[in-house]
Amino acid sequence: LKMKKNIITFKVLSVFFMIFILLLTSLPGKTAGNSKLLEIFHFFVMSVYNILFINILPFLIGSFQNIIIINLDKVVHFMLYFILGMLFFKGYGTKKYCLPLLLLFAMLDETHQLFIIGRSFSLLDLFSDQLGIVFVYNLYGL
Repeated sequence: LKMKKNIITFKVLSVFFMIFILLLTSLPGKTAGNSKLLEIFHFFVMSVYNILFINILPFLIGSFQNIIIINLDKVVHFMLYFILGMLFFKGYGTKKYCLPLLLLFAMLDETHQLFIIGRSFSLLDLFSDQLGIVFVYNLYGL
């Protein structure tokens, strides 16, 4: 019973994390106009982002001070989808449809940015997203 409850928890968390990623990538780029609602939405999403990547991640892997990163954006893409993969594979397992489903989600997420003001499709972002998913998939020994 406890195992089933944990699986359901990971399923729910993975869906919420997918929604979080979509919200994050739905924020208009720097060229978009400002509105109060957009500012509140941006504040909420960036607060969750900061909690994950400024407070929790450095605590888990140590300080970023000794790490030289050429393009932090690609690392963030990798980490977001790495976390999503961990949650998803813990909840749904590594059935044959799980990997293609997550890779498709990453592609659709990157593609939907074509319709967001100030954003664009990036093959390097997509590659970083999918690399995070495949990396976690391989950690599960498949």
